[in-house]
Amino acid sequence: MLYPLFFIVLTGIIIFNVIQIIHNSRDFNVEAQKVHGGWGFKIVHKKKVFINQPFIPLLQGKQAFPSRRTAIKTGRLLLKRINARQLPPLTKKDLYGFGIDTLKAPNPEPGKPYQR
Repeated sequence: MLYPLFFIVLTGIIIFNVIQIIHNSRDFNVEAQKVHGGWGFKIVHKKKVFINQPFIPLLQGKQAFPSRRTAIKTGRLLLKRINARQLPPLTKKDLYGFGIDTLKAPNPEPGKPYQR
């Protein structure tokens, strides 16, 4: 039962560190990347990758973004919210607004990773 608490604390620490890095410099870019099954995005500063998001966040399994456009839009929103220090930086409602069906996302069986 400590796993969910550990995950929340670890996520908070990571987000806090990313906020500090981004707050110190505004020269960040969102880049699309082609991945198996679709698209992902990276948030990059001076050729150094700070966030690599090859799959849609908040959804179980490894589901890529359906288009380059949705990956870039999601990355830009994430960067904007991190800069504004808003938590949570992304929600399923945001993803749905970009045309990503959050209800039909694959749910793997317990103990088995999602395989495409």
